[in-house]
Amino acid sequence: MKAIVKQKKPRLSVKHRKARLAFALEHQTWTVEQWKQVVWSDETKINRLGSDGKEYVWIRHGQERNSQHYKGTTKFGGGSLILWGCMTAEGVGFATRIDGGLDAELYVGILEDELVRSLVYYGLEIENIVFQQDNDPKHLSKKPQNWLKKNKFKVLE
Repeated sequence: MKAIVKQKKPRLSVKHRKARLAFALEHQTWTVEQWKQVVWSDETKINRLGSDGKEYVWIRHGQERNSQHYKGTTKFGGGSLILWGCMTAEGVGFATRIDGGLDAELYVGILEDELVRSLVYYGLEIENIVFQQDNDPKHLSKKPQNWLKKNKFKVLE
């Protein structure tokens, strides 16, 4: 027997699988031009030093460890930042740093500022684009949903 690390895999419920199939069937005939109208968005965490995950290195049986076999550490982990950004078929949009946590109110502020500025920069009009966001609860809460409706955004679901 050999020990291995469990790989992470999203738990897809029957509901998730049905939703994915419905999405695929609904959009299977979209043309390249239709996909070019989508504005994609997401948040990401960037670590200053290294990864949050495990790191592996090969070592021969009986070999002594050398500097490449160790992961250097720093006090307090070296820091990280969280960014929200978007991209269009025309190019990347404006990004913003998220200090602390992201809540619905801050997310609406990001949509009002960075998303709208990105559309203006590329000369895109709200009625001609489809906005894509993931199903994060903050994105699906009432404030962002009401803002998107009020501003007549079509959302890719």
